[in-house]
Amino acid sequence: MAFLGGVFVCAFLFLNGIGSSKVGLLTSTFLFHIIAGIIVFSLERIRNGNRKLRFKFPVTYYIPGILSVLIVALNSLCIKNIGLSLVIGISMLGQLVFSSIIDNFGLLNMPKRKFGKNKFFGLLIILVGIFIMVIS
Repeated sequence: MAFLGGVFVCAFLFLNGIGSSKVGLLTSTFLFHIIAGIIVFSLERIRNGNRKLRFKFPVTYYIPGILSVLIVALNSLCIKNIGLSLVIGISMLGQLVFSSIIDNFGLLNMPKRKFGKNKFFGLLIILVGIFIMVIS
């Protein structure tokens, strides 16, 4: 499932990058999120039938949406300058570093998983791979 999620992320970043070059970064990002919102709303209606949907949530529930807009916009901006492969590689490195920090310190109510030498070498290999992509 995670691999399939990665494929979808790569596909939507690529398509949003193309859209960004045709209609502009903000318009492309806006369209992406409107379409995603319609799909999620429709699936929620199908799943819950005619049950009333809630729209009042704590502010923290909106943070992932804000981050999603930033991720899509920043990645789309970078794709046209450095290419899709490098954007995906750098994004993956950022995700791994941040998730390792969360795991090591048990942040966000996650169980602590110490950062050992295996994780260090894994991140180092990815960093070397990104460096090779940059210089080639």
